Amino acid sequence: HLHGLEAELLQALGPQGDISEYCRLDSDGNGLQDWFERLYLTEGTVGASLPVTTAALTPLANAAGWHSGDDVQVALWPDPRIADLATTLYALDGGGATTGQYLNVTAEGIHSLSYWSRYTVGTFSYEEPHRPLPIRIDATDPSVALSPTINALVTDPRASVTATFSDALSGIAA
Repeated sequence: HLHGLEAELLQALGPQGDISEYCRLDSDGNGLQDWFERLYLTEGTVGASLPVTTAALTPLANAAGWHSGDDVQVALWPDPRIADLATTLYALDGGGATTGQYLNVTAEGIHSLSYWSRYTVGTFSYEEPHRPLPIRIDATDPSVALSPTINALVTDPRASVTATFSDALSGIAA
């Protein structure tokens, strides 16, 4: 059914893709918006089929949600049904919007990525809601402190040893 509406637009646009011809056919003057709304807002449940941009991170995070050591590569994909109409954008750590589908996050810490796509046909544009994605990178190995020190163990081999582990960012798993 989705393809029927896409075919309707393509047929209305003609072989050269003349958007003005489609708008001329629409009595209220916003034919492209009407087509988009019919295609994505009224098919089935309202809002269920709106375009969605997806994200993939490489390497994958551990079970606690942390990436260790390496940079994190992010790939963003606009909705494949209408990807050719999309401009994908992202903002990292509260910065300004950047156009693109790929980025590397390199600095250690907790980062906030927001991403979305804008789909444009002629003068009509639909911008999806911005999606948040936390990216946690801990590149520093945990530390261990022994008490007493190794030197003290040499002089008294019966001394008990206590080890204290710490990790400032991601913590120590039990």
